[in-house]
Amino acid sequence: MDVIVIDSEAYKMLLKEIKNTVEITVKSVAQPKPDWIGEKETMCLLGIKSKTTLQNLRDAQEFKFSKHGRIIRYSKMSVLEFLERNSKH
Repeated sequence: MDVIVIDSEAYKMLLKEIKNTVEITVKSVAQPKPDWIGEKETMCLLGIKSKTTLQNLRDAQEFKFSKHGRIIRYSKMSVLEFLERNSKH
């Protein structure tokens, strides 16, 4: 068994660093970024103004969406992947 000896100031600094790391990690996990966005934000991301164009892209299943009644939400990650797939380099 190894024994490591450090002075009290170094120990306090180590504890402070661990505490800060844990706090940052907890905050990032506790507040996940919402992936599902509405129609307006989706159209803005895609750079389109027509709801018909959005409907056509949805019908072609170009990206993921969820529909509950009349409410439609789009997967932001999926929309960004669609843009990446269709970008011209």
